[in-house]
Amino acid sequence: MSSGSAATEQSEQRLRTLSVASEESGGVSGTGSCCAPSYFRVALLGAAGVGKSALIRQFMTSEYKGTFDIATPDAEDPETTVSVLLDGEESMIEFVDEPNENELDNVRADAFAVVFSLADVASYTTAISIVRHLRVDLCSDRAIVLVGNKVDLARQRRVSSRDARLIAMKYDCKYEETSAALNHRVDELLVGILSQIRLKLAPPSSDTLLAPEVPSSKGRSQSPRRAMSFLTKLFNQTKKKAKSCDNLLIH
Repeated sequence: MSSGSAATEQSEQRLRTLSVASEESGGVSGTGSCCAPSYFRVALLGAAGVGKSALIRQFMTSEYKGTFDIATPDAEDPETTVSVLLDGEESMIEFVDEPNENELDNVRADAFAVVFSLADVASYTTAISIVRHLRVDLCSDRAIVLVGNKVDLARQRRVSSRDARLIAMKYDCKYEETSAALNHRVDELLVGILSQIRLKLAPPSSDTLLAPEVPSSKGRSQSPRRAMSFLTKLFNQTKKKAKSCDNLLIH
């Protein structure tokens, strides 16, 4: 075997080892290496016809594409793996279109993008069912991004941003609206998905490890002013959470 073939084989083996699909590790890759970029698997879920395949095609032409050489697939097989260069670190992302909701229990991925059409209420209902199944039934702690596609169909729109955000907040997801047809905010979605995966892999900050503050037992009766202050703080936290579900670059 030639040295060039051996090097290629070693590189491919390294990628398979880093992948979440690796049968041995069953885990998720945490950081890149000097030999090969980190490798992640993202499952696109949702009803038929919502634009999952179109989003994958747009991902392949992203301006964030890295320099890592990916083997060209056969002509009949569409390309589904893209190298992404973000914050000076290169990562390989394989996108898997999983149309069958009944097989979700067997889907192994580092993140999920649950796609629905903003012009189709039925697809939105399907997306909610998928998200709930992932979070509640499967207890998945993977990053989930709820994606409202076909934002370009403004006159046919049937799902409001507010309703979609409420679902995203309820199930601890991020939310993004895109148009695969116009390539609108597709790059932002790609970068956001990768950012969410990296954030999930990052060790918790010292702030999150601090013990919660125990309220003092003295003076249990609160004045109306203190009660109003508490309600105002709670309202502001709810607004902040609603805003954060739109930001795919933070937890």
